[in-house]
Amino acid sequence: MKFLKRIINLIFSILLIVIVVLLINGIINQGVYVTSIDLYNDNIPEELMGYKIMQVTDVHSIRSKEQGNEIINKIKKENPNVIFITGDLIDAEHYSEENLKYKNEEVDIPEKLTIDFCEELSKIAKVYFVYGNHELMLLDDPEENIFKKELESFGITILNNKIEYIKLGEEEYRLVGIQDPATLYKDKKYAFIGESNKERAESILHDLFLDQRDVFTIVLSHRPEYFDLYKKYDIDIAFTGHAHGGIMRIPFVGGIYAHAQGWMPKYTAGIHKDTRLNMIVGRGIGNSTIDLRIFNPPELVLTTLLKN
Repeated sequence: MKFLKRIINLIFSILLIVIVVLLINGIINQGVYVTSIDLYNDNIPEELMGYKIMQVTDVHSIRSKEQGNEIINKIKKENPNVIFITGDLIDAEHYSEENLKYKNEEVDIPEKLTIDFCEELSKIAKVYFVYGNHELMLLDDPEENIFKKELESFGITILNNKIEYIKLGEEEYRLVGIQDPATLYKDKKYAFIGESNKERAESILHDLFLDQRDVFTIVLSHRPEYFDLYKKYDIDIAFTGHAHGGIMRIPFVGGIYAHAQGWMPKYTAGIHKDTRLNMIVGRGIGNSTIDLRIFNPPELVLTTLLKN
């Protein structure tokens, strides 16, 4: 009987711990949190001192007006100088469902909540956007111009495989955008280069960095697993996402699983450094295939540029 009681007490204790963990996790996942990073770098031009960058990644479609408003209010409060969207603004499955409704005349426009969210973003600061793998649907869908044109009508720059030199006073910085290589299958040039997504990403970087001007350089890219590739080039900061924080995070360990990195991934959140390169990985806001976040609340990342 004593042994049975111990087993029952053990089971009860485990169930109690699980319930408490789930309750805490449910509470912390209710909102969107801002992670602030002060990035010190001797290469930062004087005009960029105190420059605030808001990274929005892996939204996977805005699902309610309340969700969109909460994110917008959090970003407004931080008053950033620029906003970077580093892929998976839409969710492929959700976008497909919305497009089906649009074709059946059940909605006026597909992804209207996400479009409205982007319009509000564009009122806060200049917005730059590069495609993640879920933006594949924008290429597959003959109606893709509706979504793309709406964003561009707000002044949002889609920076796929492009460079912009941004003037600030008498100085400038270089902003480089890498389209997620999973979406290149229709590209006239890059679709036929190499046999892997990483090889195609390297071809894009090679072409974009033919301009050897030595200026402070920021890269927008969806994939953190290409860290070893980014450090080959003169990149000061790379903003990435895709890993969803590793789905489940364990204190002092980090994320447990990330697509394209597998179990116990190296790059799931925070800042990773190598000589000149600082790579920032956003945990993202939404969920996709694995609709789960454990001790991994939705995140916006605010990076402030400072000099040592």
